[in-house]
Amino acid sequence: MAAADTVIATFADHPAAELAIGKLAGAGFAPKTLSIVGQRYHSRER
Repeated sequence: MAAADTVIATFADHPAAELAIGKLAGAGFAPKTLSIVGQRYHSRER
C-alpha cells in the first residue's frame, strides 16, 4: 500500500482559504492536488 500525506486546515472564511491555496501553489504544491471543501462553495477551474 502506498503512503499518502494529508493535511487538513480550517479557515474563518473563503478568502482566507483561497489565500492559503495560493501560498501552497507558490511553494510548489501542484494546484490539482489541493482542494477547498465548504458550504455554499462553487468551484471554478483555473
